[in-house]
Amino acid sequence: MLRTLLTTLKQAVAVGKVAGLLTMLTVAAHAENSKPWLPEPASSDAPVEVVRVRIVDFGADFLRGGDGQPRHHFHCHRYALVQDKETKLWQPNDRPVQLDLTVDVDGDGKTDDDVVAYHEFSLDRPFNPVAPWYDTLAGTPRWYGGQAIYQANRRNSGFSEDGVNQDHDGPFCWPRENWAVFHETYEIYSPYRLAVNWLWLKHDFLNGGAANRVTFDDESRLALVLKRYFMCIDSVRFLVCDGRQCYLSEAAFRLVGTHTLQPTRTRWAKYDPKGPHDI
Repeated sequence: MLRTLLTTLKQAVAVGKVAGLLTMLTVAAHAENSKPWLPEPASSDAPVEVVRVRIVDFGADFLRGGDGQPRHHFHCHRYALVQDKETKLWQPNDRPVQLDLTVDVDGDGKTDDDVVAYHEFSLDRPFNPVAPWYDTLAGTPRWYGGQAIYQANRRNSGFSEDGVNQDHDGPFCWPRENWAVFHETYEIYSPYRLAVNWLWLKHDFLNGGAANRVTFDDESRLALVLKRYFMCIDSVRFLVCDGRQCYLSEAAFRLVGTHTLQPTRTRWAKYDPKGPHDI
């Protein structure tokens, strides 16, 4: 009886393996020959329905947990790997900020005593990290722009915080993303100004916004949540682009809180940011 049971088990295992192999082959063949379903194109005279939807969502949890990364992902904008010259091993580039030592920041006629520290402004190269621990599948995680510090009477500068703090806000503010831009060096004799330009482009818009015309009406909203303290920033304005022409809102806000703007109820000024740091 035991021998019969063992024989039956062996036959079952063998059949299971064959069945599993056939299933895998069937799935592979189906995946290779199948095509995604796409709707038929609408006729040129088809009625158009206006739908009010969210097209940018930067409130998702973009950092993967348990990835072995440190508590703070400082200096991770345009995160890149660089090769160590001695060990030949690849490692994160800790300080990818560039310096321009040719700009007269304070207008004193000298170009040898000031500095611009910057991440180059670009509408072609994403500003977000490109790394295994940064999740690009949720919301609209890809964004563009640049940021710069224009500092007088100094030949070196940089951002004291330049990335994301993954756990500063506490449970009441999770998801845990807290993108920070600080220059906390407190120089007395080296004044500076800081500019940041972040934007999301149409090809990443959600809910059909990437493929269809996007417009504003009186019910449209632009909104931003500032969750931590507000330091050394005079004001924040909303930025929109029509093609490659950018516009800045006359309406401005500052300090921590939820800031909402109805775009049809403010004036907009043409704004022409240019690389590497004219923002």
